[in-house]
Amino acid sequence: HVPSRQLASTEVALTSQQTTRISRLTWSGIHPAGDVATMLGLPQLAAAMHGDLSLFPIRLDGQTHGFVAVGGRGARSENIQQVRQLADQISVALSTVKRLAQLQRLNWGALTALARTGDAASAWTAGHSGRVASYAEQLGRRLGLDDVELERLRRGGLLHDIGKLGVPSAI
Repeated sequence: HVPSRQLASTEVALTSQQTTRISRLTWSGIHPAGDVATMLGLPQLAAAMHGDLSLFPIRLDGQTHGFVAVGGRGARSENIQQVRQLADQISVALSTVKRLAQLQRLNWGALTALARTGDAASAWTAGHSGRVASYAEQLGRRLGLDDVELERLRRGGLLHDIGKLGVPSAI
């Protein structure tokens, strides 16, 4: 536990060149704050930090997207381990969010394909399910529905005629 009077936070605005340098870093560990500041071209970091700086990269798909850093004199090993775990957890969370977004896109692609299959039964219904989904969403927005409800409306609009797929066209 570190007394709150000893804790400090420093925000550093980065140039695009500094951001590029940071994104290329892959190492983690304990480094003299002055060395890190010099390497990154951040003299304000050296002025703000005294002692060592522990850097832990936040990585996603083989690229560094940022760092969690802790520094100062007398940083305890259990605190450094917690920061390392935090950086790892952030990386896992970002990866999970990215995968969920990919699954969401695939899901919508499958639903759209199903809707188009139903619409393809005749030339005059082409695009019908997409229009129903769009109208339903517009109505939902006017009614003040939240994002979850709007997504349900879009899905329902796309799939509202799905039962026709099993009915012979003669009927």
